[in-house]
Amino acid sequence: MDSELEERMAVWSRLIINDMLVNIISWTVIFFILFSFGDMLLALYDRICKHDEEYDPVDKLLLGLCFLIIPLSVWSLWLPSNQVFLVAVFLVSLNYWAICPRRLFYTYDYIVKSTKGVFSPFQSVLIILFLLFSLYFFTWQQDVYDSAFYHFQNIRWNEEYAVVPGVANLDDRFGFNSNYFLLSAIFSFRFLLGEAIYPLQPLVVTVVGCWVLYELFISKYEVKRVIILLSYILLFWVSIYFLGNTSTDILPNFIVFYIIARIVLYPKLLKTNCLIGVVLPVLLLTCKLSFFPIGLISIYLLYNLFKEKKYKVISFVVIAGLFILIPWLIRNVVVSGYLIYPFYQIDLFSFDWKVPREVAIREKDYIFDIGYYFFRIALRYPDGSVRDPLFINILADIIYLLTLCSFILASYLMLKKRKKIEMHIYLLYVVFFVSIAVWAFGGPDIRFVSGILCAVIFTGGVLLYENRDDKLYLPGFSKTLVCAFILGIALWTGSCYYGFYPQIKEYGIHPFSHLMLKPYSITDQQKARGIDITDGFLPYAINNEQIIWVGEDLPHDMILPASIASHYAKFIPLECIEARGYKIQDGYRVKKMCQ
Repeated sequence: MDSELEERMAVWSRLIINDMLVNIISWTVIFFILFSFGDMLLALYDRICKHDEEYDPVDKLLLGLCFLIIPLSVWSLWLPSNQVFLVAVFLVSLNYWAICPRRLFYTYDYIVKSTKGVFSPFQSVLIILFLLFSLYFFTWQQDVYDSAFYHFQNIRWNEEYAVVPGVANLDDRFGFNSNYFLLSAIFSFRFLLGEAIYPLQPLVVTVVGCWVLYELFISKYEVKRVIILLSYILLFWVSIYFLGNTSTDILPNFIVFYIIARIVLYPKLLKTNCLIGVVLPVLLLTCKLSFFPIGLISIYLLYNLFKEKKYKVISFVVIAGLFILIPWLIRNVVVSGYLIYPFYQIDLFSFDWKVPREVAIREKDYIFDIGYYFFRIALRYPDGSVRDPLFINILADIIYLLTLCSFILASYLMLKKRKKIEMHIYLLYVVFFVSIAVWAFGGPDIRFVSGILCAVIFTGGVLLYENRDDKLYLPGFSKTLVCAFILGIALWTGSCYYGFYPQIKEYGIHPFSHLMLKPYSITDQQKARGIDITDGFLPYAINNEQIIWVGEDLPHDMILPASIASHYAKFIPLECIEARGYKIQDGYRVKKMCQ
């Protein structure tokens, strides 16, 4: 028994070290590129608008996402989005810092001043442990249904081809043209590892977590930061099964959580940080359509800029937003034939590759039905979900309850102490109300708005303590909470590896036996069990000498083009699909007899 335990622990430790190495390298590359592009955008903005704005490293990372997506979207219209683009932007980033050494030195000084002497040795250890155990946590990839169904495939289409006309006819979920998929395509590192990894989302989740801890420590454990930490922990654990895989929900939810936390703690940012306040909500819209209510913050900022007659700033941020939005809309039309899929009501085009209207209607109804199903299950039958275990549904119910309490508290204070409530609180609750209304009528699954709901919770909690004359500090509770959170991350990941080993021991395969040093993916886990995901996929001939790889199981990261043979949520039968030309790049359409 002891020897078996020792063997399992040895396998576990070797696997962790290997996989963490890849995470460190990939996170470093992504952070460097995004931070560089964020600083480029800020430098361009300062030079054109003569409007100097201060941003911390996390802000610059997010600005980098906004700036990077512009050339990437245009590139994707004609070329595949893969390692060629990655190498190009990496070289551009290196050249930028070589050309602008002053900004490099300024950035270095800013980071040193912001961190030097700020943390106690104990706090430094906690941040390091959080980083290490986050790297450890993201070495294990959870099996997520939507990832295997169409996320992996969508990302691979972006990697291997320019935008393909009518690819949504192959599987109408390809019509969900999230910019998250496009960004993930250039950061998959498939060209180095032989298989895709998805480190963008884990990096953003970890960076936001580091910022929450930073704010907690520099405030000496002030109660408002403690409430934000509690909300972050709630968000982390209710999303636990989706964090290490692909998801169009995680990235926007954690970014929104960060934006609103920044506004709550530093309301002056609504006046001083116009660039990120206008441009970032546009990016969120292109990653997840249901986040469009966050654009109300952009409208508010533009209104203030107009009152102040800052027309240069208005022109710059609006043009930047349009540069993000227009290529995304063009890609929508190319992949599905609709300006925004599955909104069949906006029917402006008649391309031969357009997804049939009936399919768009059924897809829109399905999104609501599946969202309502999980909402009802969480409330009435928390132990009966096919997707979420009991503790996830209990967390969801707690979040729903606390969100309701936050709205009740805010309503009471706005009625009784309306003069003491600052304008940014009114703005945030309008955003919250519209966001939740859109969610309720569009598909009320908690994963769609978990970041917004947790932001509602901490905004209400902060509002409760906002008018106190004395500040309240909770050092003992905060330290215990942070330690428990880090320990929970470690134990969760350890249990995943520890529980997996008995499933593969009979095959004589150890988890570290995979040759590439990368996070332990679903494909690796299946191979360790002796399962080949590609087995059962056979070529299905269509016209023009083309084939589609078809199987009864989910396609995962299969070679393209691939599709499940039949599924309750697949609304275009395979026999109705035809190629538009003799090359995959020419795209697909639905046969006239099926329309």
